Amino acid sequence: MRYAVNLLFTMLSKLDRLAEPVKIHRANPPAEQHERELDWDGPVILSPLAFVLVDAVTPWLRAEFVMALCWQSVAALFLAHYLVVEPVYYTFHRWLHWPQVYKASHVHHHSSVITEAISGTSHPLLETLGYLANFSFAFLVPAWFGFFSYECIPIYFVWFDIMNCIGHCNFECIPRWMQYGPLKYVVYTSSYHSLHHSKYKCNYSLFCPIWDYLAGTVHGTTETLHQQVP
Repeated sequence: MRYAVNLLFTMLSKLDRLAEPVKIHRANPPAEQHERELDWDGPVILSPLAFVLVDAVTPWLRAEFVMALCWQSVAALFLAHYLVVEPVYYTFHRWLHWPQVYKASHVHHHSSVITEAISGTSHPLLETLGYLANFSFAFLVPAWFGFFSYECIPIYFVWFDIMNCIGHCNFECIPRWMQYGPLKYVVYTSSYHSLHHSKYKCNYSLFCPIWDYLAGTVHGTTETLHQQVP
């Protein structure tokens, strides 16, 4: 399913009737970018291995502690994401932009200025492991409180990949009405994350911009750019 999500967004970005009217960057990515991003499925491959490691060091994801899928387990999953994963990611991402760390690792991802759907998961190995450790809290936190369901694993990763592709697909997926009022603090846009790749030291949040607003790292043209895209 995760491969299907990434390939679907890649296909949609090539449909001129759909994507061209809402393109963010009109230029195409350079050929060397496609070669560099051949590692894009690293997180997809490593995710099962990460679960094996988590299972080896903690009992909370084992069958005797797991509940059947219900609204409480889904709610706990997304509460853990927005209250734990998002702020931890923001802090980790700011650290990745420290000059020494950026040059050693994160520059690989930021070499893609004109992003595509698969750009969102193209990272060096150690950086990918750091992300997986962070994202594991979406499952560990509900498990600690007794609200984890195995079915939440595919739900989370498919949702995560859709959101990640939205931020990197280079065409605006989010309508203007979803940026009015408090929605702009919890729903990011394709152009929002595109600015992070073109301006670098801004818009660090994963999918929830509130952390950028609280830290004062929202780029000044964020709302204007989104409004300019039809």
